[in-house]
Amino acid sequence: MTGGGKDLKNQSKSICYLRKIFSFVKFYIKKILAEKTSIPSDRRIKKILDATSRCRGAILIEFAVCMPILIILLFYIHDLVKIKRYYSQTEFVAQQMTNILQNLAKQRAAEGETISLPDIKWAASLAYLSVYPGTTLYCVANNRHTLFHGPRTYVYYVKGLAEGKASCVWGLWINTATPRRQRWNDGTLSKNSGRSTIEWGTNVDPSSIYPTLKVEEGKSKIIIETQITWDLDEKGPNGESANSAREVFGLRLVNPRLHAIAAYFPSVVIFTPNNGFSETRPK
Repeated sequence: MTGGGKDLKNQSKSICYLRKIFSFVKFYIKKILAEKTSIPSDRRIKKILDATSRCRGAILIEFAVCMPILIILLFYIHDLVKIKRYYSQTEFVAQQMTNILQNLAKQRAAEGETISLPDIKWAASLAYLSVYPGTTLYCVANNRHTLFHGPRTYVYYVKGLAEGKASCVWGLWINTATPRRQRWNDGTLSKNSGRSTIEWGTNVDPSSIYPTLKVEEGKSKIIIETQITWDLDEKGPNGESANSAREVFGLRLVNPRLHAIAAYFPSVVIFTPNNGFSETRPK
């Protein structure tokens, strides 16, 4: 029994040793495989380094190409937003002038009077404050504005005729190009000046005066156009010059559209006048 037990013990030891040896071999095989996969050969390392350098070079090239495009795109978006804001501002001015003059017309009609030229000038002064704060609306000397550019407004009285025709009865313009007592210059319109997007017309189709104009026979319409004006003769408050409209309006890439002579960002409002408006040009 003792011998037999010894043989069994030796057998179990041998099995244990075999298991240890097998585990040891298995462990080192796994380790070798792991090292083989984790530590590449020199050729593989070279391939990886070459691929990495190529990727880095491609990234640098893409960065060099994309960054200028991105900057240009940002400047372009900035300019478009600013241009849209200028149009919104002149549109607001035209609407405000319309509201002010319509209310004044009711008051003048109740008093047995009509809208006067000073009424139009004061209405413009109030409305343009949203574009020109303080006294920047007015020039400090001939063709010298604090912001380099200034306001210009056109007012047309149009009468509807038979057969769908229409005629301009009177027209006037006001601006602040030179210092005056009332700070507004004015003039009469009797033909196309080339400075307005509205065309003077007599017995013509209303759309030839302005594309969206519609007026019935015997009825009348008032057209108000508000602009921001600038040309190369305009100077800054100290006589300094600007080289372009883009520079004047704070744009980076986009040149603002010139709609008429020295006319930028025009907006037009057409309305049926109250009784305080006369068919005679305001004085």
